[in-house]
Amino acid sequence: MTVSTIDERRSHEVVVEVLGRRLAGVWVADGFRADDHPALGEWLQQKYFAHFLRELAKLQGEKTRGAVHFPRELAQVLREALALRDERPQREAATLAAKVQRLEAKLDALIAEGRRFTDPDHARWAKRLRKQRRHLLRFLRVEGAEATHNRAERALRPAVMVRKTGGCNKTRRGARTHAALASVLATLKQQERGALDYLASVLTAPGPPSSYHHRCSTPHDAGR
Repeated sequence: MTVSTIDERRSHEVVVEVLGRRLAGVWVADGFRADDHPALGEWLQQKYFAHFLRELAKLQGEKTRGAVHFPRELAQVLREALALRDERPQREAATLAAKVQRLEAKLDALIAEGRRFTDPDHARWAKRLRKQRRHLLRFLRVEGAEATHNRAERALRPAVMVRKTGGCNKTRRGARTHAALASVLATLKQQERGALDYLASVLTAPGPPSSYHHRCSTPHDAGR
């Protein structure tokens, strides 16, 4: 399922409201801890890779001589993880699992708690990644999990273009209506369902549209 929101201050709350009560999946976390929210207790979490790569590139540019090795090696592990993700369709499950295990061992050695760091930035990075370790490479072990927001951002792009070319929304009510409609249309597209037929069935169904929508929803929607 895809959720659009015009009001960025409520973006996380909107997603929790729509998804958290009945669906389960993998949350690509970008500054928001899914496991801290009671409504998302069944959701797994994957840390957003793009931030790590950007920050490590910045750190590497700030360091000199031997101090560049640690951020460079960490970034290399993350890039190897993304490459391994791309290999998934061509690899047998056993071969893929072995490669993932070796990559995880390599990462664990880099950020090991017993490792002594002379650079405080390196120590902070190692501590940060140890804390988030179980959420770092989940996309390599959970089918359908992703390391970035790329697919969601592509799904939102049409709504953003409509908003821009239409001169933006004039009222808060219009913004909420645009966000709701964009979310419904994007979700229907992902589910390969006809938008006109679905909307017609909702508008002609007896009772509140929201209750009809819940009756139409299935657990299969969680993977969309």
